[in-house]
Amino acid sequence: MPGFRIDMYIVRGVMRPALSAYAVALICLTLEQSIRLTNVLVEQKGPAKVIIGMLLNILPEYIAQGLQISFFLGVLLGFRWLAKENAITALYSAGISLQRLMRPVLILALLAGILSIFTAGILQPRGEYLFAKTGQLLSQGAFGIPLKPKQWLQVDQKTVLYFDSASPSGRNLSGVFIEERQENGGRIITSAREGYILSSNPINGYVLELINGRQIIWPDKNETPGVLNFEKFRIALKAPLIPDFREPGFYARETTLLTLWQKAYGRKDNDLRPLGPSPVR
Repeated sequence: MPGFRIDMYIVRGVMRPALSAYAVALICLTLEQSIRLTNVLVEQKGPAKVIIGMLLNILPEYIAQGLQISFFLGVLLGFRWLAKENAITALYSAGISLQRLMRPVLILALLAGILSIFTAGILQPRGEYLFAKTGQLLSQGAFGIPLKPKQWLQVDQKTVLYFDSASPSGRNLSGVFIEERQENGGRIITSAREGYILSSNPINGYVLELINGRQIIWPDKNETPGVLNFEKFRIALKAPLIPDFREPGFYARETTLLTLWQKAYGRKDNDLRPLGPSPVR
């Protein structure tokens, strides 16, 4: 029982500064990425929960980095505090050796090492893959059309959208231009002074109400186009086409220890695929 109390005394002395250093390191490491993701949220007008999910996906990388430095500082500052309190001298006087004092620290180091390997080898690669996948879906409009003024937006393979400016909410547009290509070679061009997004659904599509505009219809290249002037006109746009994302494990940063073991020893040498380069965030 006295030995257990000594172990807990040393553990408390080490863990207090270690946890404090870990919290500071984690905040510093995630601060820059949080600012970048906030800028993405403003530019892409994506939902806040998606940005929070992306931040959680890259958190294992910072957990693994902060764990090592915080444990080192915890041992350093913890034993410095024990020395200032003359606790180490008192324990020496009681016949407790330095090897005995280091036993709880070594156990903590072993647990920290196992957690670091699990985080860096399993959680971090999976988070890297989900981070890249969510970023692509966000940029391609899976969580809403990435509306940007004075840029051509390819809504689908046959529809292009352009507008001069938009309100801060992104639902009120001005200077709207829409071109729709038909399968028979015809085109429908619609322009309007103003437009309002009445409903948006990343799966079913979007409904725009156009104000004071004109629609030109070319049924065929050889026919005379028809012109329609309108005060109000509603047009439905399909959701943007989202291509399939790559399989996990193509990039080195996205490869877990289990996948790496399978690629190294679970296949024949001529079946191995080289790992791709690490993606740049």
